[in-house]
Amino acid sequence: MISVTREEALGCAKDFRWMGLADFAYEWLIRNGYINFGCVEVPPAPVTPKKGRRRDDGPVIVIVGAGVAGLACARQLEGLYQQYRDKVTSLKIIVLEGRRRIGGRIYSHPLKSHQKTTLPKGLRPTAEMGAQIIVGFDRGNPLDPIIRSQLALRYHLLRDISTIYDIDGSAVDEMQDAMDERLYNDILDRSGNYRHKAGIQSTAEGDREMINHGRDIPIDDGVTVHQYEEARAAGTHHLMLPAARFRRGIGHNASRILPPPSTAQIPDLGPDEELPAAMECQSMGWNLRDGVSPRTDLQLDEIAKTSPKQTLGAVMDEGVRQYQHMLPLTPKDMRLLNWHYANLEYANATNLNALSLSGWDQDMGNEFEGEHSQVIGGYQQLPRGLWAFPTKLDVRTNETVLNITYDATGKSKNRKTTVHTENGPIHADHVVYTGSLGTLKHRSVEFAPALPPWKTGAVDRLGFGVLNKVVLVFDQPFWDIHRDMFGLLRDAEVPGSMSQAHYAKNRGRFYLFWNCIKTSGIPVLIALMAGDAAHQAEAMADQEIVAEVLSELRNIFKLKTVPDPLETIVTRWKADKFTRGTYSYVAADALPGDYDLMAQAVGNLHFAGEATCATHPATVHGAYLSGLRAAAEIMEEVLGPIPIPTPLVPPSSKPNANITPGRYPTADSFKQSISTPAKQSPNVSKPSKTKPINKASTSKPTSLAPAPIPAISTDTPTTGEQRQQELYKQALEKHIRTTIGDPPAKPAKIA
Repeated sequence: MISVTREEALGCAKDFRWMGLADFAYEWLIRNGYINFGCVEVPPAPVTPKKGRRRDDGPVIVIVGAGVAGLACARQLEGLYQQYRDKVTSLKIIVLEGRRRIGGRIYSHPLKSHQKTTLPKGLRPTAEMGAQIIVGFDRGNPLDPIIRSQLALRYHLLRDISTIYDIDGSAVDEMQDAMDERLYNDILDRSGNYRHKAGIQSTAEGDREMINHGRDIPIDDGVTVHQYEEARAAGTHHLMLPAARFRRGIGHNASRILPPPSTAQIPDLGPDEELPAAMECQSMGWNLRDGVSPRTDLQLDEIAKTSPKQTLGAVMDEGVRQYQHMLPLTPKDMRLLNWHYANLEYANATNLNALSLSGWDQDMGNEFEGEHSQVIGGYQQLPRGLWAFPTKLDVRTNETVLNITYDATGKSKNRKTTVHTENGPIHADHVVYTGSLGTLKHRSVEFAPALPPWKTGAVDRLGFGVLNKVVLVFDQPFWDIHRDMFGLLRDAEVPGSMSQAHYAKNRGRFYLFWNCIKTSGIPVLIALMAGDAAHQAEAMADQEIVAEVLSELRNIFKLKTVPDPLETIVTRWKADKFTRGTYSYVAADALPGDYDLMAQAVGNLHFAGEATCATHPATVHGAYLSGLRAAAEIMEEVLGPIPIPTPLVPPSSKPNANITPGRYPTADSFKQSISTPAKQSPNVSKPSKTKPINKASTSKPTSLAPAPIPAISTDTPTTGEQRQQELYKQALEKHIRTTIGDPPAKPAKIA
């Protein structure tokens, strides 16, 4: 991948008057990581030697953590330095990593039990211990150009889960699966009525922030009134999920199965109304219990408003309890509903009873689109690529950071910040801490001075959860290798119970199996342990866990021989001292804006990582975006704000006073001409020190006139414009002759 140059950006300008705006836009896009980011080779900017300045007196930046956030920040700073070498004499970037490897919570563990693999040459069999899924490449995912273009990594597109097995090993009926999934979605949506709602701007021009980001507002379902009325008449309106709302967890397509025809009379509703719960269930295909009126609705206000710190799980459990009085639910329905609970607990890395009712999905509407995918040969190729290309970063492994002494004011010079590691101190001008929220909660690193209360408050209020995996490597597959995943229902602690409390402990225990043949090249299954089950894995022995998961597999595949695995791995992310968990979530105590507080710098101490990205928390792309943000903050401190030329777009009737007479306005000269904004009022043009050309004169000017390059226009130019163009051409010709001499004489004609 090649970078976008300044000359290319300025070439997009309509005429010379717009180059100030084009140059400003180019600088802004570069600094904020919208262009020229990732593993892209950026040609170094030309450097003019300056006397009295050494090449090693530039700032030193230390980045703690070589995960995606840390590597993204380091790579971005390296690229920005190449583009600003004319302004920064040098930039030393050091990445410290406590582990022996890079990647952080991305770790593709090598598998050594198999000698044969179906992977392309150069790739090795691995299993993903941590991050595994790319949640869509479309709509601006920064991993798209890096993975698919710059690194050209192979990837496998995932298909939604289609089969879930019950406790007796039989496949769940698709229609029952679909009805229970729709019931679960209804409970989740009704619980969403109590989410924190940000104020909506009352403006005739729309929401400028959404427009500037090229996004539709989250409440826009993208469905016309006519489409909705037709779907409601057909009893399929519940299938028209909002385009801006994405279900968390792995995809499940059962709810797309059409329900049986409903005889319920659907009333006319206003735009902000929803069907009563009982009537909604009838449209899903459910039969109501005897004596239940179709007008019966869920009553969730009392429990939802009991406390401002109410949890999502408490309200959803109440919804299930009330639906049990309306519908003839069975223990199998309860197992199916709790399978979806487990899927949501997988997405949030915690039990639903720990999630904030009002803010658990505060990032809703920011999801990228497209099919989910996995990297063939290991996700760790991404951090390795960020480290290695186009040139290797200075990453130092086995460097455990003990404490950081920083400047809380951010005004001290001469490297007043010190990062103390087990191997000694490192002095720096800026520090970027990319360690997990779990390490901050655990106080794994000491800060001097102590972090301010507003920062530690956000650290303590947000949650940091855990998800664990069981990796099983077999000699031969005994499952359907064409399906990317299959699900497993779990029974209650009290078998056959209808109480939600009896399902919470075990519902996430091996609830999902990933088929990793396509990405590992050998027969590999990965079982997930989500919610409470993830914490159980931390305390159980490997043998006990593996024996239980094999028992479940042999119950499912009774007609086939399920051998003992060749190799097994059980993750325990909470016990890992470098992470203390897997990813963040919005806990019941969290406040709106806590993710933004996590992102704010304290003096010259900056923060990055998935828990600092409010729009995309708990994701790899969120970690990457946070690294770009931290790099932009540092460059802002090193270089200062982007200069804004005044006026930004000069009037067409005035000459450009910023062009030095006698010099043709190249991109470099233009860049220099706007490097310092005018100090006076933006409404008053700075007077030119150059004597203007007398347009009435017929003699040639003695130097290049300070006039803009005329625009190419199909309109007939005025007399003044014609004269200006003539003068410009004359000055340009004289400048060329003065610089390179007269053109060679034409050869004489042969008689």
